[in-house]
Amino acid sequence: MYCLWSVSTGSTPGQFTSQDLKAIQTIAPPPSKKMVSLIQYCSTSKLPLIIGCDVNSHHPCRGSRDSNERGNALLEYFVTTDLIILNNGTKPTSVAAGRQTIIDITLASSGIASFVTEWRVSDEESLSDHRYITFQIQAGIQIVPPW
Repeated sequence: MYCLWSVSTGSTPGQFTSQDLKAIQTIAPPPSKKMVSLIQYCSTSKLPLIIGCDVNSHHPCRGSRDSNERGNALLEYFVTTDLIILNNGTKPTSVAAGRQTIIDITLASSGIASFVTEWRVSDEESLSDHRYITFQIQAGIQIVPPW
């Protein structure tokens, strides 16, 4: 069993094709109680977790040129978990009205993060101000729960 969720803060949720996909609407201040509950549940249950988030925040650790209060709050929370930010590079994840930002992030629990490869922001037209984020999960690897 895997946890795979798309977390949105009011924009179109990320594009996923898994039957396990659920959408949670987060509200400020981050992270939401639902997101914290999900992360705690997967951690306690030893389930691999990948989260796609439109966090509407900025922080240099994700490639942004600046940081804001929301970005700082999220980073402070994430360092208390076993989640790893998979974002790579400084390519904008959102482009609207001439403004380019990195407000979408992908997180993975430490047990699955090393199996995620080829993370990138796609140039494919998404019909949204958010660009598609694509990545591969190495196939043929069975993740066996420790229990």
